[in-house]
Amino acid sequence: MMMMILISVVFSLLLSNTFLNVLCPGCCLRFSQRRINPGLIVSYYITDPRCPKTAIILVTKMSRKICVDPSSSWVRNTMKLKDANSP
Repeated sequence: MMMMILISVVFSLLLSNTFLNVLCPGCCLRFSQRRINPGLIVSYYITDPRCPKTAIILVTKMSRKICVDPSSSWVRNTMKLKDANSP
């Protein structure tokens, strides 16, 4: 009985967001629902392929990192704008 409880606890930890963040600290678990003004964005990057969700991380002038959905049209437009303006 004690072994079943231990297995359940370990399994729960493996599935938890906290454990996922330890394994993949650069992964996004949720996407921001707010549109970000492209003028506030200095760069962006794509999350590691090992992450459970593919995401774009926008980096603001204040060095804030915001996870956004790569399939959103405003995100794709922001990425094109940044690519066009980069040296």
